Amino acid sequence: MSDEMVKDLVNCTNIYITWISGCFSRERDAKSTTEAKMKAFIGLLCICGVHKSSHVNITDLWATYGTGIEILRTTMSSKRFLFLLRYIRFEVIHDRQSRKEN
Repeated sequence: MSDEMVKDLVNCTNIYITWISGCFSRERDAKSTTEAKMKAFIGLLCICGVHKSSHVNITDLWATYGTGIEILRTTMSSKRFLFLLRYIRFEVIHDRQSRKEN
């Protein structure tokens, strides 16, 4: 991925996180992301793919009792990984209606 693609991905994701942040009781639960964190997230997705972990429970991948992958735990928490996995966006949400009309 080029740096421009990562910037667009971070921008679209942060716009969506800002839009849904009212659904969270604590502000820290809906923190925006940065380019470095997005690159780390994409790297973790690649590592999970290399380890053929597509059907493995996230808690097992982050486990500390021997079944987890250490680099996942040292890069980010499983809660943050799941948050980014859920809220990553590839489009600006405010433009959706006008694109549907076209």
